[in-house]
Amino acid sequence: METAKILIIKVSAIGDTVIAIPHMESICSYHRPDTIWLLTGPPSRSIFVNHPRLNIAVLDRDQWFSRDSFWSRLFWIRKQKFARVYDLQGNRISRLLTRFSGCSYRVGTSPDPVYTHTPAQKWIRTTRQNVFDRLNEVLLSAGLPAAEKKSHIYLEDKDIANVSHWTRQHGLAEKKYAVIHAGSSSDRPAKRWPVDNYLKLAEMIESRGIRCIWVGAEPEKEMNALLSKKVGIDSTGEFSLRQLYEFARKALFGVSSDSCPMHIFAAAGIPVYCFFGPENWRWSYPLGQRDRVLTTEVECSPCFRGICPDDKGHLCLDGVTSESVFNKIEQELHLQKPV
Repeated sequence: METAKILIIKVSAIGDTVIAIPHMESICSYHRPDTIWLLTGPPSRSIFVNHPRLNIAVLDRDQWFSRDSFWSRLFWIRKQKFARVYDLQGNRISRLLTRFSGCSYRVGTSPDPVYTHTPAQKWIRTTRQNVFDRLNEVLLSAGLPAAEKKSHIYLEDKDIANVSHWTRQHGLAEKKYAVIHAGSSSDRPAKRWPVDNYLKLAEMIESRGIRCIWVGAEPEKEMNALLSKKVGIDSTGEFSLRQLYEFARKALFGVSSDSCPMHIFAAAGIPVYCFFGPENWRWSYPLGQRDRVLTTEVECSPCFRGICPDDKGHLCLDGVTSESVFNKIEQELHLQKPV
């Protein structure tokens, strides 16, 4: 049987790429005999390197003349002669790549002359629709079945071994710890719930015999060191993205700001209690977690600002109390005081 080449484009932030994993699986299933390529950003590559169906190409938007630069990737796409392009991104870069791909069957996220198949309605920043549902509309527009609400990240044996070693080293039993990501990108501090609130919440969680594990990378290093001096265990920098997924799978639940780890926790299939302030939570809440969104509905949110203006008082997040979050977790998961 003659096979075709299929291209998926998803070059956004890691968290947004994780949201699209079920849709990539649906494309792989539909194009079972075909060769499928995923064009993604450098940070997301490690998530897919073990995928049994996807061939990975990287687009580095900060490079102009390297192998992974925009121009190199555009020439590569044209040379491949793809039968279909699924642009699951829909930004300026991905539209340009799609427009000049030389492919006659071009699927996109919003009506545009670039594409041959799209949902009927336009997608704008304030659309009150989750990205997962929108991407399902994209698949349906091209005749594919909608994706299921489940994700899977393919691991290496060393990922599982490293996580198992770390959990044993720290005396953690499966489903007896919570993963907590208190950070955000350094230029978006408005996404962060107050540190004192995290401390109060962690103390209440640990009073139920559940260890709190602070996760993160270099941007969270100082904050997690401070938090873990008071309560919980600091795991900053201990896990790759794949290993964080494996570590989260064994957790009882997760708590997170609007960030990449939030989506990794959700992909791992655990309950995720997620803080949203300046962003449109209806757009980007993690897979299956709509009822666990933590925010205060105020007139100025979503504002999409990285820093909250002084006169607004950060009410969208500061108005969420530690007690209310703990009560929600306790009631939903039936936490009991240790005997």
